[in-house]
Amino acid sequence: MNDAGMWESSERTDGDVMNLLRTCRDIECIDHVYMQNTFSFSDFFTFSVFHNVTLPNRFDRIQHLHIAQTYKWDFDHAFQLGRQCTTCPVEHMFEYSWAPRDEYTWQTTWDIIARMPSLKTLDVLLHWEDSHLHHSMQGTLSEQDELNLLEQRFFAPMANVRTAGLLFEVRVNWPGEFYSAPSPFKVVRNTTGFDIPDEGSRFVRAS
Repeated sequence: MNDAGMWESSERTDGDVMNLLRTCRDIECIDHVYMQNTFSFSDFFTFSVFHNVTLPNRFDRIQHLHIAQTYKWDFDHAFQLGRQCTTCPVEHMFEYSWAPRDEYTWQTTWDIIARMPSLKTLDVLLHWEDSHLHHSMQGTLSEQDELNLLEQRFFAPMANVRTAGLLFEVRVNWPGEFYSAPSPFKVVRNTTGFDIPDEGSRFVRAS
């Protein structure tokens, strides 16, 4: 009997199944969060940090990913540097040597994405501010060939993403048909630009 004069069993009457049911429900929620939502990031560095702090078995459940990155360096300057040395590394495409707009972050991000086993859709948006690449399009065929080489070096890490059945689209705001190498992704060009998330907006959005 308890203090209220009512009978109270000292033993559990649920057969100890409640904890199991709660665990199953938590697992179902985890599956829903990671498999049904689109994970959206406004830069590559934040994505790599998210990868590092997320349990691997949960991260591997992610099926839909969107990453947008704005670069503020002059693309035409990168072109001028690239034509001086056709074997120069791809850091000419990056305006800083620190995250989120450095080559290390770029390479690391694509290494991570290439290992995501459940990925079904991948949408990447690359936006170059104050780019003068449009003017370079009026140059000679040789200049356009060099631009092609520069873009191929920039896109090269993406070619390692070979997840079966993946719908992979890369949207850029510079013109041309430079990139022609076989690849797992489709390049969509829109010189008028795209809607870019504000820096600092990192979120999971419902599909």
